[in-house]
Amino acid sequence: MEKSELLAKIEGNKALAHLMIGSLSFISANSFDINLLLKDGSTVPYQFRIADLLRDLKHFSINSHDKTSQYKFPLDTVAKLLDGSTPEKDELIQLYFNMCLEVPFKRSFELLKTYCNKTGQFDIFKNVDWYPVARAIRNCFSHDFILNVREKNQLPYIWEDITITEDMLDKPISRRKLSIDSQTKLFDTMNNFALSLD
Repeated sequence: MEKSELLAKIEGNKALAHLMIGSLSFISANSFDINLLLKDGSTVPYQFRIADLLRDLKHFSINSHDKTSQYKFPLDTVAKLLDGSTPEKDELIQLYFNMCLEVPFKRSFELLKTYCNKTGQFDIFKNVDWYPVARAIRNCFSHDFILNVREKNQLPYIWEDITITEDMLDKPISRRKLSIDSQTKLFDTMNNFALSLD
């Protein structure tokens, strides 16, 4: 794999991650504050509740211009699920959080690992300060989202505001332990690392 191909794939994964993280924010919040831009250029602050918006919309429909996507479903069940705080809502958000992380994160990590192996730069990859944290997160995706590490004696793993401690092992990775901001920082860091490689 050429470096240009690696960079394109890493950038694509990062874009996908940002898109999914944005949608995760949408379903995990009860309400949003937005600024409406008026024709005269002024803005009006407005707050809307997600469940109320979904109820008002009634259904969701996609019809792409090229006819490759045509999809419609009612939103009343979604509105009920996202309204308030229920164990079902928490479970749904946790599952979606796992999905948001799994594909782009695992793919980016494996791309870097493969490229570094093939170009003789694996030691550089393995010695960056974020590697233990990223490896632990990547491995949990292959083990039903359960966090575990082989080198328990090297814990805690710490990078920026992410800390992996022994009491987190054998438990599902939690969005409360790995925030959206943390994910974004880690994707940006992995992307910058790819740029630094030969």
